[in-house]
Amino acid sequence: MEKKQVLLTDLDGVSVDWLSGFAKFMELELGHKAEHLNPLNFTMIDIFPNLEKPYVHVRDYQHTDYYKNAPAYVGAYESYKVLKDMGVNIVAVTSCGTDKKIKENRIYNLESNFPNIFDEVHMLEIGEDKSKILSNYRSSKFIDDQIANVIAGSKTGHESYLWDMSYNTKEVLPEKAFRMKNWDALIENYRNELKLPFFKNKRKFKF
Repeated sequence: MEKKQVLLTDLDGVSVDWLSGFAKFMELELGHKAEHLNPLNFTMIDIFPNLEKPYVHVRDYQHTDYYKNAPAYVGAYESYKVLKDMGVNIVAVTSCGTDKKIKENRIYNLESNFPNIFDEVHMLEIGEDKSKILSNYRSSKFIDDQIANVIAGSKTGHESYLWDMSYNTKEVLPEKAFRMKNWDALIENYRNELKLPFFKNKRKFKF
């Protein structure tokens, strides 16, 4: 029996709009308004210039309803659904944190934004290396918005994609890794590998 195709995917910054929820939390709970939502540095020091370390509030944010209710990016659910209907198993690998409340918020968010999409969800500590989880899967495709994780994906044998964000535009990709700006090419790659009939999308799903 032929093994099914798998997609390994990060969530926050790839299909979940983590930053908009964080900005609301910072403004409404702590009184710090983001200057914009296109940080050039993942530490977010450029969008909160009056704070030395805005990122120290991440764990607190992820215990709140702001994180629980963070929206999906436009087109993310539809793209996952297309892949799911093609027979691809979709596996989330998220370094969201392992506290009980954070895990509850993560699952609620996924059930709200992506019902019946994920075959497995791996939750790691905030910032934890994903190599151990990735190495448990045969060569697949892997998406992340952090260059360190894309490098880990490549090193563990996966065709890795860096989801294009304002804070990673200058990152140098490892060999056999790709920058990903929308879902169309990835969907067509799976379609070709699965030998499914070509179809022309009437709608382009772009974030």
